[in-house]
Order: sequence, then structure tokens, then C-alpha cells
Amino acid sequence: MSNYHEIQHAPRALRTLLTVVLLIEAVVMAIAFIGATSVQGSSTTEIFAFFVAAVVLPSTLIILLMFATLSVTVDESGVSLMMRPFQLKVRHYAWADIAEITVRPVSPMGEFGGWGIRGWGNKIGYIWAGNNGIDVLTTNGKRLIVSITDAELARKAIDVNRPRSVR
Repeated sequence: MSNYHEIQHAPRALRTLLTVVLLIEAVVMAIAFIGATSVQGSSTTEIFAFFVAAVVLPSTLIILLMFATLSVTVDESGVSLMMRPFQLKVRHYAWADIAEITVRPVSPMGEFGGWGIRGWGNKIGYIWAGNNGIDVLTTNGKRLIVSITDAELARKAIDVNRPRSVR
């Protein structure tokens, strides 16, 4: 059996954007922090709360996004994926639950408005570093699109592992 497994890191464009946002946020918050400390009547607790809310929390989220990974596997049991650190369990789609599966080009901005776990209604996308994706239609009518970086290897793994009942 031929399996497909990859771990995607944050796309370069997203890392660059997040770095710029983090730097701008740090400068603006430093200026605001200096202004808040110079105001009479500001307690240490208020200043600390401001610092945590305005600097620590956004910075932590941005850093988590910069180092998040998407793990994608296609094997004899089906399709599995997990986006760390935002998911604690692997999402597994067994072949018995898949009606159709294809590999196709994916446009993160055009189809999903950006990167990450995105979706609405019966369509969800795990969009990270790849420009191609595995497009899964489940037997209950839900659509899953998972970005991948190597379309040819993923297509081979799907062809080898997919049961005849799955189109």
C-alpha cells in the first residue's frame, strides 16, 4: 500500500503578515502603555491588565498561528488530519464515510478568505500551506477540503487506498 503523509507549516505569506502585525501592535501598545503609565490615578493592577489584554494575549495568538502545523494522512483506513495546537484529536474520515474524493487546485483567499480552519454550513476547509487540496464529499453530504503540497503523491495514495465503492 502507498500512503501519503505530510506536515505543513504556516505559509510564508501568513508568517510575514503576522510578523508585521506583531511588530506594529508592539509599537502601538508600547506607546499606549507609556501613555497609560503617565496618567495620574492609574493603579499597577490596571496597567498590568492593560498590558496583558493589549500585548500578551494577541502576541500569544499570533505566535501560535506562526508555529501551527497541519498534518494530513491518506492511508488504507481513510483520510486523517489535525491542526496543532488548535485541535487535540485527529479528525479521521473512514473510506466507508467518503462518497467522493478528488485532488484539485485550491485558492486559500478566493475560496475560504484566508488560511486556517475555515468554513460554513456543510463545507469546511483545513487550509494551510498547499496550493492543491484533497476534496472529500462525505456520505452525509458534508464537504471537506484539505490543503496539500504534493498533489501527485496524494493522488497516487488515494488511487491505491480508495475502495471501489468510492468515486
